Amino acid sequence: MKVVVPIDNTPATQSMFDVLMGMKWYEGTEITLVTVVPRWTSSPDAQAAIPGSLREIESLAVELRNALPICEVTFFIREGDPKVEIVAFAREVGAHLILTATAPRAKDIRFFEHDIAESIISHAHCPVFVAKTNYDTVSDAQGGFKTVLLPVDDSVYADVAIQWLLNFRWMPNTRFILASVLEHESARGVAKESLLSRAQLLSTVLHTNNIVMDVRTGDPTDGIISLVHQHHADLIVIGSHGRVGLQKMIFGSVSEELARIGPCSIAVVRGIAEPDENWHRSGVFRRPKFEDFEKGSYQSPRDYTSGGDGSPHILPGGMH
Repeated sequence: MKVVVPIDNTPATQSMFDVLMGMKWYEGTEITLVTVVPRWTSSPDAQAAIPGSLREIESLAVELRNALPICEVTFFIREGDPKVEIVAFAREVGAHLILTATAPRAKDIRFFEHDIAESIISHAHCPVFVAKTNYDTVSDAQGGFKTVLLPVDDSVYADVAIQWLLNFRWMPNTRFILASVLEHESARGVAKESLLSRAQLLSTVLHTNNIVMDVRTGDPTDGIISLVHQHHADLIVIGSHGRVGLQKMIFGSVSEELARIGPCSIAVVRGIAEPDENWHRSGVFRRPKFEDFEKGSYQSPRDYTSGGDGSPHILPGGMH
């Protein structure tokens, strides 16, 4: 795997390094640090700043090599606009992941205030991992992620996000939360069936039974943030539909909003499956068209929640 890590002189860099060193990389992973500086002029002050930038990024590269001896670490300096150059550089080197960092912001901040991390998510050709700098457990980030939340909708992008987890090694005690946030309560039965199918897939690919399923209704972003707090998740992994332009304005982007205001780190899995070009919300679980269901008497063929009350539960063992 080739990983591009943008480096700057903000406090977020150290937090990002904590996450970077806490992740369980496979041997041979290629990590490339890149610093983007303004285009230089002929002024003495501008020229004098170049050696300092080189020394700083080289020092970080040495620190990372010592911490991750199984990985190959290199570093580069680019000139230009970071929002453009980071994405362009990642594409040029064939990166499989961009790992960056940001601090969560209030939900009422206007979307025009587009920071570098959001711009990378919007334009990257590959998955983007955004480490959050002020999450409660960031000081323990080097211990690895303990609870991973996977929001699931009714699309192929949820399956892609699950398969993407295979790129990393996970601790035996890592807990995975498969969850759906529904627009309509009447879709709960359909969503539970889908979650069970995804839980079986996750159990098979990661050889784990430490899986919890949770279904609730409400606004997708608010619901996911509520799930983060309830389950004490320290990482969200979500598939991106890859919508752009007018589609994005109409349908919005839950993944980008979570990267902006979410309380924990997030991996936005994009660039693996073809973008969703349909002009309907294909990812939303549809309300079943059963007469009895609409009357409130429909029962799912199998009720997978404890006591049938829709509460989260642990996936039974024996699923391999």
